[in-house]
Amino acid sequence: MRKIILSSLVIVLISFLSTSCSKDDDPVNSPTVTNQADASNTNSSYNSVEINGTVDVNGGEEITSQGVVWSTSPNPDMNSNVIIETSASFVTEIGDLEPDTAYYFKIFAITSTNTYYSDEVSVSTTALNAPTVNNQSTEENANQTFTSVDITGTVDINEGEEITAQGVVWNTSENPEISDNMVAETSTTFTSVIADLELNTAYFFRVFATTASGTYYSEEVSYSTLDFKDSNWDLHYVQSNGEWNADVNFKADGTTHYDEPANPGIFLYDGTYVLDGTDLNYDMDASDSEDRFLLTGTISGKTMSGTFDVGASTWTAVLIE
Repeated sequence: MRKIILSSLVIVLISFLSTSCSKDDDPVNSPTVTNQADASNTNSSYNSVEINGTVDVNGGEEITSQGVVWSTSPNPDMNSNVIIETSASFVTEIGDLEPDTAYYFKIFAITSTNTYYSDEVSVSTTALNAPTVNNQSTEENANQTFTSVDITGTVDINEGEEITAQGVVWNTSENPEISDNMVAETSTTFTSVIADLELNTAYFFRVFATTASGTYYSEEVSYSTLDFKDSNWDLHYVQSNGEWNADVNFKADGTTHYDEPANPGIFLYDGTYVLDGTDLNYDMDASDSEDRFLLTGTISGKTMSGTFDVGASTWTAVLIE
């Protein structure tokens, strides 16, 4: 009987001691650290990624710091890039990233005894979008003159880099670039008047947009300035004693024909002309040996203007279309 009682007391004592020890030695609960980012809730652009995270103290130690660590290599830790969050549930936008690059992210939580990490998630930034550059010029809106062409263009940033310059480039050879002739525009939709061109010359035009990554070009278009040969003009003469108008045909062979519409068939003159670039020398009456009817002037667009030797006169002209 004593043995039975003694054995029972021993069992009770061992049971008591075991229970006491297990309560004293219970490990502290670790926080629950969750990376909730996945393909369905992660917004990424060419330079940023959104990461969703939660941290639960889980009845354990106080959390002294929490947030996100990331790197371009797997298993980022506190020695990698770190951003701190104050809330236990957060969405963090990680910015200033490189385009088209894979990044690795973990949520972290720090207590007085340890640093805890979530599972790792890898998200790639998108490729950098190039701007959309359009040349919207047509035969109808190019407005070709003897010395100019209108070029219409649009530039769209297309959720890409900032556009630092835009406009039109042109040359007399194909595929013009910034290093050729260029005019800058401040608006993303514009019509550029490309002036000071040579007469009767084919030009090639492209709209351009420049970002930090490079210069982007539209498709090329080609337009020619007008040919002066066989053109008809309404000349307006101004002298101290009066003014009048005349119709003048500048023929392809370098000769001219003059007629006054107010007196048709009465004042008729046949002359010659020489064109040097946009500079015109016009002898109204080639039969006059004293060269009294010489006009000099300059062509611009679809107009001309200059001086006339008789009585220090001036003259202007518009193209008859």
